Order: sequence, then structure tokens, then C-alpha cells
Amino acid sequence: MIGFDGSGGGDGNSWLVTAVWHEREGEMSAAASLAEALVIAACSTNWPDSLTPTDILQALKQDLTHLLVGHLTEGSEFDAKELIDLRNSSWRIELAKDIAQFANSPAGGLLLIDAKTNKRPGGVEVFQKLAPLDMNPKFPITVPVFVQKARDTADAHIHPMISGLEIASIKTRKGSVIYAYIPPQDPRSQPFIVTGEDLPGGGHFFTIPRRRGDGNLPVSPKELHRLIAGKLW
Repeated sequence: MIGFDGSGGGDGNSWLVTAVWHEREGEMSAAASLAEALVIAACSTNWPDSLTPTDILQALKQDLTHLLVGHLTEGSEFDAKELIDLRNSSWRIELAKDIAQFANSPAGGLLLIDAKTNKRPGGVEVFQKLAPLDMNPKFPITVPVFVQKARDTADAHIHPMISGLEIASIKTRKGSVIYAYIPPQDPRSQPFIVTGEDLPGGGHFFTIPRRRGDGNLPVSPKELHRLIAGKLW
């Protein structure tokens, strides 16, 4: 377990990092890597923007998400969703867009499900706390079922298949956290397209979502036309 305390005096960048190593092989290197990332981020002028999606994911796996509360903001490589109801087709399409937008970004990204954010002045969303689905008595399905449905949704609605896509759950002290990690993709596979059948009368549609800042910005019809023209003629 690793922890740090930024309550020291001076310029606020006096950080203490402690670690207790597990005997199992691999956990030491993972914990050491996380400790190094946290120290670098804590001493950075743009903490915690210097954390990568893999750093945040490692914090989840080490049950250290609480260290990011009040600091971690949504941005080009991180997004948080409090609730996604995969029984609803529009929610499934929304999840597919949330995943595909990171696949269309150079650095990939991390989508954290069952997480609450607070909006700061200026509209910036800041990670507030986890809201695990298995701690919500009103949630209609179990975490394993949700994870499988999320994987099925990605397979059914995102084309081509995202290489290395990881959708899973992690058990924390607060409950099970669900995430989707999207590693950087080969540019030759981009763009990743989201398809659906939600048009009136049962018609089909497709969109190319992309991440801009902390939001989803689809490719415009003009850009789409240029893309198709460039690929086909």
C-alpha cells in the first residue's frame, strides 16, 4: 500500500511516500512504478494532469483511488460516468461512443464507470468519489453481468475491433469499480466507427466520436465527406 500526504508546509509540494511491499512477484514493481508516478505528479506544476491513463488504472488496482479525489479532472485521456443502464439501447450507444472516442485519440484513455464528479467554476469536472454499482441496492444486475454486457456492447457497436480494449472490474474498499481502458491504437485502424439502429423507423446510423478536452465531439458531415473522399478516390 502506498500513500502520500501533501499537508506539509512550504510551497505545498512536500510529499511523503511510504510503501509496504507484498511478497507476491510483480506487485513490488507495480507498486514502485505507481509510487514513482505519484511522486512525479505531486511535484509537478500541473498535478495531476501529468498522470497517464495507466497511472490512474494502477491507482485503481492498488486501491488508491482516494488519493485522486479532488484532484483528478476529466480531460482528453480520462472520463467518468456515474451510471450507465445497459438495458437501454440509447445508453449502450452512449457507452460505445465513450469508448470509441478514446480509440480515436492518439493517447487512448480511461473510462471510469460508477464515479461521481463535481463541476468547478468554468465547467471543469473533478473526480469526487466512487459510487460502486454493487453497493447500490437499486441496480438491477450484478457487476459481472454488467462487465459482460459492456464488452458485448463494444463488440456489437464499435468497428473495427479495438486492439487491447480492457473492460473489467476491480474490488476496492468502497466496492467494485468498473472501467474501460483503451490503449493507443494503430493509426491505420482509425477511425473507429460507432453504429446503431436507433433511427425512426428502424433505420441505421453511424458516427465517428472523438475526444476533445473533457467532451465528445463527433466528426462533422464536412469532415466525414473529406475522409470518405480521401479513402475512396
